[in-house]
Amino acid sequence: MSNNDRHIKMLDEKISELSDALAHLGKGTDLKELLRIIRKPGWTTPAEFRFSLALVDSMKVQVEGLAHTSARLLEAANVVGMEDAPYVSAIDEGSIPKRSDATSPRPRTS
Repeated sequence: MSNNDRHIKMLDEKISELSDALAHLGKGTDLKELLRIIRKPGWTTPAEFRFSLALVDSMKVQVEGLAHTSARLLEAANVVGMEDAPYVSAIDEGSIPKRSDATSPRPRTS
């Protein structure tokens, strides 16, 4: 098996694992349970409320960051091999460039 084949296999496994983890997370069952728990009488003190709020806010920021990172990774993957690939992010400009008909990969720079 070539190095390229091994690399593709490893990436396939890692991407599949991440996709499965995100799908499980996307079910939201843990957070639905949390919504049930916080409605119990006497659940929290003002301090516990602030800790909980900070954690929920942090989780939201992390999810937003993951969504942004995922979009940038997909954007970058789509321009691999493009002779005229822009150096400015298409996400920042609001459009992703189309693939050219180039058959040779872009030369690597060091």
